[in-house]
Amino acid sequence: MGFVLYRVSNRDDFKLSTNFLIDLYTPIIGNLATSFYMLLCNNYLYLSKNRNLSFNFQSACRQIGCSLEQLFIAKKKLEAIKLIDTFIFIENNSNNNLCQIIVNSPLNFFDFVSNQKYKALLIDKIGIENYQYLEYKYLPSTIYKNLLNISESFDNVFSEEKIKEINIIDFEKIYTDLFKLSTKNIFISDECKGIIESVYLKFPLTLTIIENVILDSLDNVNDKNIFSCNPKFLICNLNKVIMNSSCSNQLKDKSNFIRVNRSVNLFTSTISDLDSQKIINDYKLINAEQYLYSIFKKNVSIFERKIIGILKEQYLLKDEVINVIIDFSLYKTNGRLNKKYIFKIAQTFNGLNINSCESAIEHFRKNISLNSIDNTMDANDVKLEHI
Repeated sequence: MGFVLYRVSNRDDFKLSTNFLIDLYTPIIGNLATSFYMLLCNNYLYLSKNRNLSFNFQSACRQIGCSLEQLFIAKKKLEAIKLIDTFIFIENNSNNNLCQIIVNSPLNFFDFVSNQKYKALLIDKIGIENYQYLEYKYLPSTIYKNLLNISESFDNVFSEEKIKEINIIDFEKIYTDLFKLSTKNIFISDECKGIIESVYLKFPLTLTIIENVILDSLDNVNDKNIFSCNPKFLICNLNKVIMNSSCSNQLKDKSNFIRVNRSVNLFTSTISDLDSQKIINDYKLINAEQYLYSIFKKNVSIFERKIIGILKEQYLLKDEVINVIIDFSLYKTNGRLNKKYIFKIAQTFNGLNINSCESAIEHFRKNISLNSIDNTMDANDVKLEHI
């Protein structure tokens, strides 16, 4: 190959979807070709400020850590699967050391698998089980095939002013950063994204902290080349970060009080799956002391700490289960922290080997009526506050 320099441009309708790039293309072309593609996209962004600038293939090799021969092999893979098109200049025959690379958008799932060769190659690389998972993830339900969506748009109905104040986590940026930090093919499920978004809105974590937590939470799936973010690992690692005081100087400046999702309907099953999952995420992400602190907006008392300590040390309950017990007992006793009632529940949980918030919630739904309020109190019980 004669040329050693290149220029970059893209199509007018170019749009980068890192989800499709990672899920559909990377298993076929490999990490090196994907890294080169991302570098070309970055080259184009740089060109928006510096027109007519040429880039050096040798410099690209140094940036992504490969030889010139390996880079040209990766370039051929990108050309073969139509992520890029390469042109040479024919008007000036003497200028044979320069080429023009046009970056194309990754196809969406439907268009990608409509190409039978692409589909067959993808299945060969990731296996039929992982391919079926992608079908479930990307293909729309059949009930929508004969329907036309005439719903009003969000922007037309709601004001933009308050939207600008909301911090929305950018998963495309996270994927881009993870590509730079790791050579693994990383997949973040919708469940993990929901957990991350919930934490990001409640706790002042930077994207750098979240990205490191994701890397620490990876779990190898069936295909040895795909690493998925494990929700259980993710919750555990986020808890560690939240509780680690050494991270406090990396946190964004926000209020100390955390708004937790709560609803009595959780214990009666009259709640949507989405709202239920938000509450469960909070049970898992916040320790028992912090949960009380977030509810009542004041420091946890010695009496309250003692109750939590006994639940942890004597009854060996996890924080997520203690949070469920606290919430349920407050609903049952009109906002009072009744230690007799709480320890009675803890004893029952020990006997039934209940030590997850999901099994605790299920137990309450099946066995206890919220209509019968237990008001048995003793002198040490404290009236906290109606919720």
